[in-house]
Amino acid sequence: MKHKVTFQPDNVTVEVDDNTNLFRAVKAAGVYVLSSCGGKGNCGKCKVVVKEGKIESGKSRSFLSAEEAERGYTLACVSRVKSDLVVEIPPESRMQAKHKIATGAKTEELLKLMKQAGGCLESRIVRIYLEIDPPTIDDNISDLERLRRALDGAGFSASNLHVNYMMLSRLPHVLREGKWKVTASVFSVGEVLEVLDLFPGNTTKQRYGAAVDIGTTTIVVYLVDMTNGHVVGTASTYNSQVKCGDDVITRIVYATERNGLKELQGLAVENISTLLRELADKNHVTPSMIDYIVVAGNTTMEHLFYGIDPAFIREEPYIPAAAAFPLIRGKSVGLAIDPQAIIYSVPNVASYVGGDITAGVLVSQIHKQEGVSLFIDIGTNGEIVLGNQDWLVTAACSAGPAFEGSGIKFGMRAMEGAIEEVEIDPRTYEVNYRVIGDVKPIGICGSGMIDALAEMYLNGVIDQKGKIREEIGSKRIRRGESGLEYVLAWRVESAINKEIVITEVD
Repeated sequence: MKHKVTFQPDNVTVEVDDNTNLFRAVKAAGVYVLSSCGGKGNCGKCKVVVKEGKIESGKSRSFLSAEEAERGYTLACVSRVKSDLVVEIPPESRMQAKHKIATGAKTEELLKLMKQAGGCLESRIVRIYLEIDPPTIDDNISDLERLRRALDGAGFSASNLHVNYMMLSRLPHVLREGKWKVTASVFSVGEVLEVLDLFPGNTTKQRYGAAVDIGTTTIVVYLVDMTNGHVVGTASTYNSQVKCGDDVITRIVYATERNGLKELQGLAVENISTLLRELADKNHVTPSMIDYIVVAGNTTMEHLFYGIDPAFIREEPYIPAAAAFPLIRGKSVGLAIDPQAIIYSVPNVASYVGGDITAGVLVSQIHKQEGVSLFIDIGTNGEIVLGNQDWLVTAACSAGPAFEGSGIKFGMRAMEGAIEEVEIDPRTYEVNYRVIGDVKPIGICGSGMIDALAEMYLNGVIDQKGKIREEIGSKRIRRGESGLEYVLAWRVESAINKEIVITEVD
């Protein structure tokens, strides 16, 4: 039996089988609901409201207040579809459009750091302008041999020339479109010279590269003009894999499920393609002019990007499939926007210390310093490197949840509706707060949590043990379902029709 499930406010309808898990139905519809645990029933974040229809619900009650249960709230991950449904995804369970992720890069600072680290702008891909003799009755060799001869004449050893099928199918048309004046993008692997792409006319000054940071929570892409090192633009987005779990462990577990690995890879590649297209359109760059893409991320993220099973990273003795991945083409991972681009990934260090840390160490040069330095990367996956020119040691931990609301009753990421700054009056204990997007609040993010805890302690709302001091007599202190709690925003102030509180458990 089939049922139609409509999700509001997106007004998206999907048809699913009877008894389908509602969290799976959400994903099938292509809409988003928060879930730190990847739908395992452990975080209580995937709250939805059943407006019409019948479900079979499991262990939702431990995560829901009596008021929420009365209003039809349930957890999507423990609910099963038993009829046609109309389901509302409330504001606190949605990924909002406005969020704080990344700022633009400063070209001068990056070039200075790169120079200090001994880096250069040259990639392994070379652009060469060729003026090829057109064919005649007397000189009637094939287009491919004509290209080989021109490359030999330009100083390249083209005896072992490789041109793939995609390139060969375009070769006759590009040569004639450019009136036998073309630019070849070539790449040497040992004694083999490969033609990656061919462009009509002289495009040697239109060379671009992309640097991609695949974070567990966010993905950032920098578009770089390879002729001068200028950072043309920066684009960022949330990593769509978050709907399969917030941290690397839940992603690894998800990857072991049916089609999970393929889905996770597709989500990351789609994000990167979208950002590359956005940067190319905004800066009037033809995507095929992006020759080289460098990818860095933690070990799990790089495995997922390449579509390689990361399962053994989480099992003792915690071994990745590889520390360094081979050079590949964009088409190998489904990067349709630039299938011919060469993709290089920065080598990983160990199971939970990835290429992003390798890149950070190289640029900061702590491996060349006499004195001992400490390099800290606080992301969803947090890493620390300690050492100098003689030795380096590193460790990793799950840092992000502390800054993204995991385990906090009204915790959330730094997106629209999140309380990000808090001040408490020392005399009245009243609260002033700032919300991302200047809208009504739906929760509190990491910076807001740090502010709130500091203000609560400094103004005597909590003691040194984190216990709420009921004896101060503030109307904002009350007893809730899990014990004492402090009200940051009253019901009339919030966008979720209930008070936003910090509990003693928080």
